[in-house]
Amino acid sequence: MNGLKRQINTVYYDIHAHSAQTSVAEDVVACYNVIVGKGTLSDVSSGQPVSCGIHPWYIREEAVVEQLARFRELALNEQVIMIGEAGLDKQISIPLDLQVKVFEEQIRVSEELKKPLIIHCVRAWEELIAIRKKYAPSMPWIIHGFRKKGEQAEQLLKQGFYLSFGEHFQESALRKAWPERLLIETDESSCPIQEIYQHIAAALQISVDELGNQVELTVHRLCSGATAS
Repeated sequence: MNGLKRQINTVYYDIHAHSAQTSVAEDVVACYNVIVGKGTLSDVSSGQPVSCGIHPWYIREEAVVEQLARFRELALNEQVIMIGEAGLDKQISIPLDLQVKVFEEQIRVSEELKKPLIIHCVRAWEELIAIRKKYAPSMPWIIHGFRKKGEQAEQLLKQGFYLSFGEHFQESALRKAWPERLLIETDESSCPIQEIYQHIAAALQISVDELGNQVELTVHRLCSGATAS
C-alpha cells in the first residue's frame, strides 16, 4: 500500500480513523474514513490515505442514486485506497433490501478498482456471509471494530475475512485472528493508536514491536493487489 508507507523505524498503522488528526504524530499512518453524505475529501490533507463509502446509517432513500454516483466519483480519487465503511445493520430503520443494494454496489466498485473493502456489520452476519459467497471477491474484506468472541471470529476467518480491532476487544478473538488476519484501528475512539497497540500486544503476550511488524506486513499485503484468499 504505497499510500500507507513512511520511511521511519516504527509505524503504527490505523486502518480506520474518523479523526483526521490521528495521523499528526510522526510514527502514525492513518486511513481516514470519508462517509459519503457526511464528509468530503476536503476534510483531510492532500496525500493522506482515505477510505470512502456509504455507511448504512447514512443511506438516504430519496437520494440513493445520487449518493451512489457521488461515491463512485470519490472512489476513483488516488487518495482513496480502500472502500467503505459499507455494510449491513439490522438495528436501523433503513430497509435491509436497500442496504443490500447499496452494499453490493460498493462491492462491485471494490472489485473494479482493486481496493480492499471495510465492512460495518450489526446483527447481519448470516446475510454478510451469504453475500460474500455470492460474489467470491478477489479483494480483501475487513470487518472493522470487531468486538465479538473467538467463536464468531473463527467462523468469519474461515470465510476469508480480516478482522480489525480497536480500543474494545475480546482476547479470544484476537488470538484467532493473530497473526495474519489482524488489523488495528482507532475508529471513533479518542484513545491514541499507540495505546491500542500496547493493549493488544499485552493481551497477545507479545511485544509492541512484534505486533507492529506483523500488522505492517498485513497492511502492505492487503493494499498491494493481493487477493482475499
